Amino acid sequence: MRYTLTDDERGLRSSLRSFLSHSSPADKYEAICERDDGFDQELWSRLAASGWLDLHAMSLMGSDGSAWPIAGVHMAEEFGRHLVPAPVELVAGFLLPVLRSLEPGALGVNLDDGVTEDLWTVHLRPLLQLVYPQVRPSSDRPTVERTEDGLVVSGQFPAVQFAASAESMFLPVELGDEWALVRVRLGAEGVLIEAGRTVDPGRTCATVTLSAVVVPAQDVALVDADGRPVVDVLATELLSYLLFLDGKAVGASEALLERTVRYVTDRKQFGVPIGSFQAVKHRVAEMATMIESARSLASYTAWRVSQRHDDRVEATLASRLHSADVYRRVCESAIQCHGGMGFTWEVGLHFWYQSAVFDAGATDLALADLARVLGGAS
Repeated sequence: MRYTLTDDERGLRSSLRSFLSHSSPADKYEAICERDDGFDQELWSRLAASGWLDLHAMSLMGSDGSAWPIAGVHMAEEFGRHLVPAPVELVAGFLLPVLRSLEPGALGVNLDDGVTEDLWTVHLRPLLQLVYPQVRPSSDRPTVERTEDGLVVSGQFPAVQFAASAESMFLPVELGDEWALVRVRLGAEGVLIEAGRTVDPGRTCATVTLSAVVVPAQDVALVDADGRPVVDVLATELLSYLLFLDGKAVGASEALLERTVRYVTDRKQFGVPIGSFQAVKHRVAEMATMIESARSLASYTAWRVSQRHDDRVEATLASRLHSADVYRRVCESAIQCHGGMGFTWEVGLHFWYQSAVFDAGATDLALADLARVLGGAS
């Protein structure tokens, strides 16, 4: 396997960096986060029309199964270098790869003309059980009844990202001894959305309550385009989604490192840059070391996933835990190196820290489940 980028991949990352720098600058991010909905339709429409979201999904469909993961992680890094108040990881890292694997037109989605401007979200909490049935069942799994025309779905689902702004929520449901992916139109009768906020202002969440919501047959998928059970697709793309988060955490950490290096180089105390002080040097060096360890582990894990190694699930969860921890610790070090200014909202480091805390919160659940699996608990 290779860890390095080709010239084409470097050019791709450079183009994506330029696009994101122009589309989601820091001042625009802050303004969007201060809004009640925390979402900007114009920004999302620009992202959807650009093709960058779908490019990551299309790379997963290539014939060279060993080549995409490394490039995919690097592309996710570039998304991580920019704070984007939109469900990029959910759509680019999970939904689009899943939808591309289904028959064209399945779930009422046609991607031939690219990604629609409609915002989609997905309820991910039940998905870990698809990968490892030994983990504790999700308490918010829906109740489902079959009808001649489709399904009737009920249930309450907390912390669904961007649900208040989304057109549809994609939901994995259990139908006896098989699983299905259903598309719930959030404007349908019986849908109640209670908007809320999270520690990360760039990722709003809402509680979605379904009361006997009718889901027509065309919005239910049981198999992919090759006839494989949809549960296999969901399990595979869940690992890809977690790797996307790893790459995003590495990219965000690297952006913070570069920002910190600039600050400790320019900021002077006693007539010399504070970066010349040994304590600051050591902290910055530790940041760089942590980032490289997270990048190496994510790249190696992506390769193991592509080769379908038996330990790919454990490896992916371990990489997710490590990269989330590195992201949080790099944020803390960046704040410390900025001194008192690092704690002020004018500098803006708190946005990165809030993002890292949000990711770490979800990772804590994964840690508990990983301990159950590896420890053999029922």
